[in-house]
Amino acid sequence: KNGFCFYNLSDNDNPVFRSIPDKNRRIIKAAFSPDEKYFAVAFYDHTVSLYEIGSWKSGELLLIDTLEGHTATINSIAFSNPYGRYLITLDNNYIMIVWEHTANGFERVDRCRLQAEEEITAIEFNPYNAGVFAYASMKGFVVIYNITDCRIENTLRSGGGRVYDLAFSSSGYLAAGDEKNAWLWDIEMQGHNPDGMWFAHSTD
Repeated sequence: KNGFCFYNLSDNDNPVFRSIPDKNRRIIKAAFSPDEKYFAVAFYDHTVSLYEIGSWKSGELLLIDTLEGHTATINSIAFSNPYGRYLITLDNNYIMIVWEHTANGFERVDRCRLQAEEEITAIEFNPYNAGVFAYASMKGFVVIYNITDCRIENTLRSGGGRVYDLAFSSSGYLAAGDEKNAWLWDIEMQGHNPDGMWFAHSTD
């Protein structure tokens, strides 16, 4: 049966299973919106379905929207903070589609067309600026992108290889990690060092 187990962290021994209407489709990725109103699920058929979290008590999640536009398998989903105004979906052709939550549901932001030249390994929204997110590449580049203006604000170099993860801090820092190093940038400072600042290292 196709569905999900939702866990209450105070009661991990009693997960609640909820099925989804699309029972015969292979699930690839899933993500909650930060306000916990929506649950996004990427399927193998290149589509994303959005479900209403409030419907979980009925035993089956209520489908409210289906997003189409990708031509390859979707491998990543990310909501913006704090209310999930934007949603980004990334596929295996390195194409990122930006969706904006409007009165008519989630609509594609056609003015922002994003296709990377190499594999994207991580995507992270700035939690204090819903219109800005960062994505990292196989070769160690980190790109900061502004959805409002549909432009690249900066391209940073980690100094290492493949970046596996990204994280924004509340004070304006962006961290990136490869296999042995972590890199930190002060993205709020004008004229910051584009080569970053190494701050952690592992020899294991």
